[in-house]
Amino acid sequence: SGSQRIAGNITGCSYGVGTLELFARSADFLMLHNYTANGDAPGDWNSFNGWATSDIHVILNEDPEYVIDVFWRGTDGQVWTRRKVGSRSAWEGQRPLGGMITSNICSARNANSTWVIFARGLDNNLYELRQTEVNGIWPVNAWRLIGAPPNLTILADPYSPAATPTSGLLLERPEIYVVASDHSMWMIRQRPDETYSQSDWVSLGGKVWTGM
Repeated sequence: SGSQRIAGNITGCSYGVGTLELFARSADFLMLHNYTANGDAPGDWNSFNGWATSDIHVILNEDPEYVIDVFWRGTDGQVWTRRKVGSRSAWEGQRPLGGMITSNICSARNANSTWVIFARGLDNNLYELRQTEVNGIWPVNAWRLIGAPPNLTILADPYSPAATPTSGLLLERPEIYVVASDHSMWMIRQRPDETYSQSDWVSLGGKVWTGM
């Protein structure tokens, strides 16, 4: 598997003392994993026992222990996830989370340390899926419609600034950025309450022909 041709972006996380986990997909959609510890150089890519039609999105929660969640769009269009708890533990099995998406996945971290993931749906609107408690099991088929800017649709992958316990970007109001069908950049922000509602869309202007 060390000679697999990689398609898309390589994603990953580092934690502990010199531990690095990398993820990618091959040209034939096979999910690949590369693990190294103690600061050693990365080794060969090995099968992660799954198939992805998107980049693999990684969330690392470091408190109170290392919890890694990975997400991807499967060949059925659903979002799938897999979890590892503890730096030396084995990976748990894959689980479908429902939804039918047409983009890569992004995430944001709430002020209460729960996470939310975002993706574009078949109707070119933005959807979200939320954890209900810190390090909680991700719910199945609990996707919530956010929508798109008025009278527009979403063209490309959504984006949210990376927020981790150590990044300094822990936002009380997660922000999501998209390119809409008018080719302008738009932003939406979560309201500072517990209703999970969103503010109105705000146009940032520009003429953008790619994602972010």
